[in-house]
Amino acid sequence: MPIPGFDEPTTMTQAQRWAAYQECFNTPAGQLVLEDMQNAHHMYSTTAGNGPVDPYQMAIKEGGRNAVLRIMAILDTKESDYVR
Repeated sequence: MPIPGFDEPTTMTQAQRWAAYQECFNTPAGQLVLEDMQNAHHMYSTTAGNGPVDPYQMAIKEGGRNAVLRIMAILDTKESDYVR
């Protein structure tokens, strides 16, 4: 289901993206989801695991971790960083 004003990611301005992330994750439910994502995607633990390192599994885990880092980075900014 398309969201009005967000048909394609390329049409979203940085200010719109910032506002959407703030609206989504700066709610009690959004904070619970973000906390779950942080735990599920190794924000507070190593992605290497114990024993022999499987480079493919590690790449998958690092991809999930990178997505959470992106969300956290956007949430850690001010609107003025995006609105010029």
